[in-house]
Amino acid sequence: QQQQQQHRATWGSGVSGQITLDLDGSMEEGRSAVATEDDQSLPTLLDDALDFLANRRNTWKHLLLLYTVTLISFIMAATALGKAQSRSSTADSGSDSTALCSGGEDLLWGSDIVTSSQGQHYQLVEAGAERAVDWKEAFEDAASRCYDGKQGSLAAVESSEEAAFLHTTLFSKYAESKSDEDDESSVQAWLGGTDMFSTSEFSWIDEIDGSTISRSKFWTGGSSGEAAGDSFENWAPGEPSNADTSNGAQDCVALDGETGYWVDHPCTSLLDYFFVEFT
Repeated sequence: QQQQQQHRATWGSGVSGQITLDLDGSMEEGRSAVATEDDQSLPTLLDDALDFLANRRNTWKHLLLLYTVTLISFIMAATALGKAQSRSSTADSGSDSTALCSGGEDLLWGSDIVTSSQGQHYQLVEAGAERAVDWKEAFEDAASRCYDGKQGSLAAVESSEEAAFLHTTLFSKYAESKSDEDDESSVQAWLGGTDMFSTSEFSWIDEIDGSTISRSKFWTGGSSGEAAGDSFENWAPGEPSNADTSNGAQDCVALDGETGYWVDHPCTSLLDYFFVEFT
């Protein structure tokens, strides 16, 4: 019986094999029938490797998701902060009357300037029937206008000369409207007077700066009331009626183009004109 010499060789990680070499030169190849406890099969190693790579991929996915969420949150927070700062800046600039007109440029939005004999400057703004404005809209529009470095406000009528000048200016619009026989509408213009802050106490409102209101009282009471101190007044007979209507209380003052008298209206009423004064 011929003796056989055996040699063991290993290829790759954990794979053992055996070469049997016969004395006559023949060679047999086969897998080792014996495996140590530390040896692992090739499929097991592949499974472990795939699990490792899968875990790595999941980790990167989680990191990428966390990064994306953090980036989106940062962008949203930065956008919200920018809008808040913009609103704050707009509010600050809007409340600073000197800043609006400090450049010295006129902002009149198309209407002409009229000047009284006392050198006061006014602007009669015609909104038009299709774009008639309430008192609040007229007040805000007036404050957006500048002339000769001065900011506009709804006109405060504080003398008979001033009242006559504004009536003459508005009466020309009334005369134009009466040239059309089919036009029966009244011609009235908002002024800066109101009693919305204290019922039956009418004041000229010059400026509303945040929580600060600049006003001067000129009338106390209803139609049978009296002027405040030596203040000028020019109410129509029976005015101010201060009556409640379906549109609210009559809290805002307007100039009638036909008579030149003052009347009170609900502040939500829509008028075609308003007077801006630059002081």
